[in-house]
Amino acid sequence: MIIKDVIGVKEVSEYMQQDVSNFKAYRDQKQTEADQALHELYESYFSWLEKNTNLREKVRAKHIFKEKTDMHPDKLNETSWLLQFEHWFAFDYVTVIGSRMFDLFVRKNQGYMTKKMLELSGLIMTSAIQLFKRLFKKEKEDL
Repeated sequence: MIIKDVIGVKEVSEYMQQDVSNFKAYRDQKQTEADQALHELYESYFSWLEKNTNLREKVRAKHIFKEKTDMHPDKLNETSWLLQFEHWFAFDYVTVIGSRMFDLFVRKNQGYMTKKMLELSGLIMTSAIQLFKRLFKKEKEDL
């Protein structure tokens, strides 16, 4: 039996409109909750990172970062490179013990995290930042 056989075509259209608007409100609510949880996770992680980072680990990470990017040592002090380094260090750098800093954070703090924060942590763990080198090929234009 088809829905329009039970109720009129006009009523089906109104029913579908109501469902679509409810779905949009539901989706907006879920997005707001996820944004808030991600913001809380991000803030708590970087706060934890400041307090729990071993200085030797950070020096090692800077050395590896400079090697991977073929960067002159002075360039790391530039704001744009420093931001790149901090996020690479926070999410993709593999420590001496073979773990990423974010993984260590989640393991130590999972008991204090909300369900939504844990879900987002899983997404972050599977989408680690990878350094890559961009090569440009210059083509000469004929005049």
